Amino acid sequence: MKQINKVLKIGFIGGAINSTIGSTHVKAINLSRNLSIDCAFFSRNKKINISSAKKYNLKLNKLYSSAEQLIKKEKNTLDAVVVLTPPNARYKIIKFLVKYNIPVICEKPLCSDLLTSKKIHKLVQNKKLFFTSTYNYIGYPAIREIKDLINKKFLGDIISFNFEMLQQTYVYSKSKITKWRTKDYSIPTLYLDLCSHLVNISKFLFNEYPHNVMSFSTKNKKFKVIDNVYSWLKFKNNMQGTFWFSKNSLGQRNGLKLRIYGTSSSLEWNHAQPENITIFHKDGKIETLDRLSPKIYSLKKQKYFTYSAGHPNGFLDAFSNVYSDIYDELINYKSSKKINYRYLVDIKENTNIILILDAIKKSSKNNTWIKTKLIK
Repeated sequence: MKQINKVLKIGFIGGAINSTIGSTHVKAINLSRNLSIDCAFFSRNKKINISSAKKYNLKLNKLYSSAEQLIKKEKNTLDAVVVLTPPNARYKIIKFLVKYNIPVICEKPLCSDLLTSKKIHKLVQNKKLFFTSTYNYIGYPAIREIKDLINKKFLGDIISFNFEMLQQTYVYSKSKITKWRTKDYSIPTLYLDLCSHLVNISKFLFNEYPHNVMSFSTKNKKFKVIDNVYSWLKFKNNMQGTFWFSKNSLGQRNGLKLRIYGTSSSLEWNHAQPENITIFHKDGKIETLDRLSPKIYSLKKQKYFTYSAGHPNGFLDAFSNVYSDIYDELINYKSSKKINYRYLVDIKENTNIILILDAIKKSSKNNTWIKTKLIK
């Protein structure tokens, strides 16, 4: 008889119907089928809180009016809590969850400033608690395939890379922007929203962080926030790279592109065609890897896809893959207290991402190279 996986109970803090990412978390959890949203505090606005519960089919007796109320009442029943409040409002919630040893699934990035990231890191490390953030792009099978290609030296030695993530949010006349995104914090919102993804992807693929960064930025005249940044990054073994992240690029809806250049071959991946990796060989041959290509690994795993090749996967599927990884690691954590963060972002990486964002910000402000100081 086939073994039935245990369903884990999840609590929600934040992620109401007016949240830009809340419904994606709900749908990804529902896709996983091994996780269940058992209780929630969606919003301080009573009407929105109740409307969110109804939309997400949560029983009203499991809906709470504050994060503290939820945690105190449900601390012995929950397997984890998802924190979806804005980055500048997470510290007190995470501190309370850590106090009661409740595993934390946090929307990226960890927080909005360097000092708070170090405080959270210390709290979690002292308790050796399960903690991860949902950096969804590393849930794409193609990005996992690229990591395999790099590890197998298919590209040879990596010489350089160009990663870009472009949006039109601050210049598109029909943009609907949440209030907290019209303000810059200790680390500008653009860095928190976009650059954090690029740092995460580069760490995932190359298994290292830059040791020096240099940047140039511009500020949006309407919202008075940073809206465009070019960054240069230096790594060990003379590898170099660039990040370009922007919310002033008209026509770009979420233009994530990865280009990686090696001594043997190079590749390109475009978020608009998530299942295709273009390979450029030394002899001039151009090859496209997809789900039906021979000699692939991650791209052929059926568990990553909702249907057969020819039915493209996308953003939600990648998010669901992340939640499937979270489920596996939570089960392992509950039975052995050991955590393998192979595809997940642990508290140390969360903190190091904030450290790098802060260094990029400082380099832009001072117009000079900044050496990154990371948690070992």
